[in-house]
Amino acid sequence: MTRDETQPTAPSAATPDTAETGRESEGTRSREAADQSVVLNQGRRSTIPSGAWIIIVGALMTVGLWGLSRFSAILAPAFLALTLVLTIRPIHRFMVRRGVPKWVSAIASILVLVLTLSLVIGVTVLAFLPLPDVIASYQRDFTRMVNDISDFLENNQFLQEQGYDVSGIDTLLGQLDLNTIMSTVGTLINQISGFGGLLAVIALSIFFIVIDTMTMDARSSIVEKAEPELHEALSGFEGRVRQYWLVSTIFGAIVAVFDWIALEALGIPLSLAWAVIAFVTNYIPNIGFILGVVPPALIGLLEGGWQLMLWVIVAYSLINFVIQSLIQPKFTADAVGLSVTVTFLSLMVWGVVIGPLGALLAVPLTLFFKAILVDSSTSTRWLDAFLISESEAERKLSSGRYEVTYSSPHMWGGLPTVVARAARGIKRPAGGSEKVKQRRIMRRRSARRE
Repeated sequence: MTRDETQPTAPSAATPDTAETGRESEGTRSREAADQSVVLNQGRRSTIPSGAWIIIVGALMTVGLWGLSRFSAILAPAFLALTLVLTIRPIHRFMVRRGVPKWVSAIASILVLVLTLSLVIGVTVLAFLPLPDVIASYQRDFTRMVNDISDFLENNQFLQEQGYDVSGIDTLLGQLDLNTIMSTVGTLINQISGFGGLLAVIALSIFFIVIDTMTMDARSSIVEKAEPELHEALSGFEGRVRQYWLVSTIFGAIVAVFDWIALEALGIPLSLAWAVIAFVTNYIPNIGFILGVVPPALIGLLEGGWQLMLWVIVAYSLINFVIQSLIQPKFTADAVGLSVTVTFLSLMVWGVVIGPLGALLAVPLTLFFKAILVDSSTSTRWLDAFLISESEAERKLSSGRYEVTYSSPHMWGGLPTVVARAARGIKRPAGGSEKVKQRRIMRRRSARRE
């Protein structure tokens, strides 16, 4: 046989155009079949509408807030201690870098916090001790003012022509008694003096937190390796809450000093006490200014009439507008960034859940839960649209904070699938819905080839 006859005949090769067309046709049919399979699987999977997810999350948050309210007497002082420790943590780190032993730095941090809190409470108690005697000195003026208001309401023809019934207001004014007000003030002073128990809980919490966090390198590395986004969110919370406390304290002290000077110039009694109130209420968002201006305005009314009260309100308004409305927001914008509505609602919610201490912790608590529930995952950062201000949203958008692809809840299965995967410790895919589809298609192609 010839050489051509002994070798097997090779199959004739197709032209390049024909081969390319065949591969494109086969790839198109494979993609269509895979996409159809994905659609069918999605149709069989139990899905939950986004509105239902909102209701479920709201119900879970309600239960969680109720649980927090049951243990607020312990959790609120402990959280306050935690945020205070985070605030002074740079002092500890600075001393350690300078070669100071860690236990010495820890003791110094504890002393700084405890002495600061004791100083604030001590000054508050001392400033308010003369308050009952000052109020008692206005007994005659208070009675005259109440009678004048009652006579004005009873003899006002305009109110009578409009059909307003002023009998209820007149009855309420008749029940006003300065002795009752004095007893209320005395109870308030006793409660302030009783903050020693709260201070003891805060001091103990500070002690254990400082001792337990003298070094956090290994534990921080564990969280960063396991959940880098959560580590980033918690680190951001530490920086924001530190900046919030420091800026609020500094500007609160500045406002208190200017208020004290203005009240002294106007001749308002107990000007130091009202300055302390202005300092404390600076931590209360939105309504702190109103709470701080009411007491000195009322004392001004009793001391010098309507004119002096108006001067007090004008002085407080000017100081508050210049310092708290024009200057302070430039320093706290990066730390807080919450919208005015969210800040106000957080004040109401935490005030109900925790009590009076919740008014002071409204912003730090909101920042903490925002960090662990919103900022800790790329799939939930879109909730910032309902939480932060427009300027903060623009800043984050320009920094590329939201340049991620999100996957909707139905792409990850219904509620039974979510619960089952959470119980098994299976994490949600980090990519978006398109990436999830591509991964499923690739797995099916690999299975067919095998």
